[in-house]
Amino acid sequence: MKNYIEFIKWCIGGISLKDEVSRMFLYFGVAFLGSLAFGYPEYWFMAMLCAIVVELAVGTVQFKYRDFKREQENNRLNNG
Repeated sequence: MKNYIEFIKWCIGGISLKDEVSRMFLYFGVAFLGSLAFGYPEYWFMAMLCAIVVELAVGTVQFKYRDFKREQENNRLNNG
């Protein structure tokens, strides 16, 4: 039994809200548990789907901004 508890701690310890994939699974988990607790699963899943779409849009902008900053830094190093 102790090994199972250690395994669960290890799995939970690997979850980070900085990771996009972890947040996606968290959204699905919230939608599933919310639909079980309060009913109306279609509303819960639509709300979480909207959250995931916003998450993807924000992630895309962040990725493009990091790429832009990296390109600026490379140009500065090559020209300087």
